[in-house]
Amino acid sequence: MDNTARTKIVSCPYCGAQKRVELPEGTVQAFPHPTDGKTRLELGYIDRELGVKILNDFWSPRVLPGTREQSVKCERCKSWFHTAFFAQKVDISKYFDLEFQGIASRPFADRLLDVFHLNYIISCILIAVLLWFAWAGPVILFGGLEKIMNDLSSLLFIPSLAIALFAIRFHMESIKRLKEPIKRLLRVKKPGMKIWIYERFKCYILGRGQPRKLLLPNLAGLLCLLIYLVYHLAYVVYLMPNLALFETPFVEVGQIEYTSYVSVIFGPILWGSLAFIFGTTLWLAISTTWAIYKIGAWLPLNINTLERTGGVEPLGRFALSGTVPLIAAEFVLVPSIFVTVRKVSIMRTFPQILGLIILTMTTIILFFSSLHSIHRGMRSKKEEALGRIRREYHIKEKQLLEIVSERFGSSVKERLDLLGDSLSNLEFFEKRIESMRTWPYDFGIIAKLIGSSILPFGMFLVRELISMV
Repeated sequence: MDNTARTKIVSCPYCGAQKRVELPEGTVQAFPHPTDGKTRLELGYIDRELGVKILNDFWSPRVLPGTREQSVKCERCKSWFHTAFFAQKVDISKYFDLEFQGIASRPFADRLLDVFHLNYIISCILIAVLLWFAWAGPVILFGGLEKIMNDLSSLLFIPSLAIALFAIRFHMESIKRLKEPIKRLLRVKKPGMKIWIYERFKCYILGRGQPRKLLLPNLAGLLCLLIYLVYHLAYVVYLMPNLALFETPFVEVGQIEYTSYVSVIFGPILWGSLAFIFGTTLWLAISTTWAIYKIGAWLPLNINTLERTGGVEPLGRFALSGTVPLIAAEFVLVPSIFVTVRKVSIMRTFPQILGLIILTMTTIILFFSSLHSIHRGMRSKKEEALGRIRREYHIKEKQLLEIVSERFGSSVKERLDLLGDSLSNLEFFEKRIESMRTWPYDFGIIAKLIGSSILPFGMFLVRELISMV
């Protein structure tokens, strides 16, 4: 076979330079795309048949059977990229169209808000109220009205679930809203590739969105629901001697207990749904942190050293959005503690205080850890730009000393003026670049992070101090 028939011309996705690649045996088509991992760079050549690499491909779109990839280095921009080799002719536009592959799937908790076709804040409240009545209605019919009226913890279910649902929809809307700003930050020449990269990282947040595949946010929700059901079963066994057909008075350690069979049967509707929503929010927060970190670690970004935040502030806003589910969990936890722990010593509430501290610290740690890879890239870009200016400054300074040593004349004066202007410009750019931050956020983002994450703990602390007076 002619050797030229076994080669293809591909274009670097970063600069557009063309490069000839050899088709592996059994492949007929090649397509270049940005690299998405240092591990693949080290391996150099990878067979991704059937997507067997769980830790990578479970989050990624499924590839066609027989598809292979090879790492290629661009001779012009020196960037590494991957070339996918296909065993059959495929429609590239559809292959890299993640919506066509089913990636448009959303978590169940988010799709649930579309039932009412109303503003999502109103939908959050309506769903919480309906789920509460699904539990409270049967309990009231079997004599539990007085208990429900006196048990504020069950009434707090409505704002708690509404806040959790709001956090999920807010984060999903942020992902959609920040799509265009983040695409502009990706240093990729082809517009179609920018869309593909962004949608691919959505897979890391939502899990693989293939049809008939369980999304990871839903899986996390189901795991939390399972944990709750195990706890509920143990709780039912504990209450078994006190269970009756109708609600009967039963108070233990200042806490009202529901003792009817109806409340036991319908209880999972109330707290099980909250556990499922909590699992979803937890996954979205952690996976968003991971996705943002990988964007900074895997992809070259358009960092403008002349801007205060390097022009990558949208990634800071994206990271802040990723903390919303955890902050919502804090706001859900604090009111629940207010009504379930009353007139007790500070030592009795220590577990709740510790839980709030851990949740607050986790929120802050996840925010900064997600941006650490971008911080490294910004710092490197800043040092590189300052190095170029300082080298140029030394060259101009040397030229200035050489001119000064010459005999003074009109030509020397003109050259001195030009060099003076050049040195002034270099000094200006040096100060401008030195003022660039090496983290992709401004004071507003930090104020929102610290304020929203500390506020719930502050509310709890103020309540404890007041109760001690």
